[in-house]
Amino acid sequence: MKRRGVVIGLAAAAAAPAGRLLEPSEVATAVAYLASPLAASMSGTDLLIDGGSVKTA
Repeated sequence: MKRRGVVIGLAAAAAAPAGRLLEPSEVATAVAYLASPLAASMSGTDLLIDGGSVKTA
């Protein structure tokens, strides 16, 4: 089963606009920002951390 996950992961990476999957540290950086005082004035905002996968109109 692990091999199937690797194949699916490679397919997902190839389909991503960045051509790779996100690193955990990239997601952690965004979470750390949102938990910090720097984000105190943010409200009602979606922060997409998807490597450009979601297309917006």
